[in-house]
Amino acid sequence: MTKVIVLQGNDDTGKTQTLKKVIELLLQYKARLINFSNNFAKWLHGDQVADIWAIMEYNGQIIYITTAGDFPKIIRETFNNALQISKKTITDIDVYVGAIHTTPLAKETIHEIAQKMRNANIQIIDKAIACNPADLEICNQSDASQIFNLIH
Repeated sequence: MTKVIVLQGNDDTGKTQTLKKVIELLLQYKARLINFSNNFAKWLHGDQVADIWAIMEYNGQIIYITTAGDFPKIIRETFNNALQISKKTITDIDVYVGAIHTTPLAKETIHEIAQKMRNANIQIIDKAIACNPADLEICNQSDASQIFNLIH
């Protein structure tokens, strides 16, 4: 079954950092990189970069994961660009993992993508918010683990 897993939340709640942790978990558990954004290698080497994407193979599934999700246009363009560069079609993707803002238009965009992905099951996760900035890392790790478990 195809899946769309999105982390939804407001600006500056840790969505990007959480999804980067999901990528780290996938790589730790031996996901194979198929293709990735230009700045992905810089990020792997510890450089600070903005949004990244990767297409990976993990447990027989083709996974697209992106931290770009602020606006519907960005969601579509980044996904289409990744597919084109990787010579994949939308129906090749088994799991889409991304982030969205809590707007109706963002959710509508995700529903469009899911429909094109052979009517993928959509799972929306509300980003855990830390009351204390010192707890943000704990929230991000918890959300990343939840997403990683949903990928299985």
